[in-house]
Amino acid sequence: MSQTTASKQRVCPACGEGRLEPRESTQQVEHAGVEGTIPLRYAVCDVCGSEVAEADEARANKRAMMAFRKDA
Repeated sequence: MSQTTASKQRVCPACGEGRLEPRESTQQVEHAGVEGTIPLRYAVCDVCGSEVAEADEARANKRAMMAFRKDA
C-alpha cells in the first residue's frame, strides 16, 4: 500500500479499529413546498458498521442543502 493511500484511510472514531469507507447516497428533502433530492456524503466503518460524517463530508452535505434551498 502506498503512503498516500495509507494517509487517506481514516480510522473509525466509534470502535478505533476499522477503516472508514466513503459512501454517497441521496436524500429526499423539502423546502418552501418544493421537494427534491440531494447527494449525501458519509463514511461507513468496515468493522463495526458505524456511519460517520466527518468535517469534509458534513461541509459537502451542507453545501448541497444550501444549493437546494437557493434553487427552491
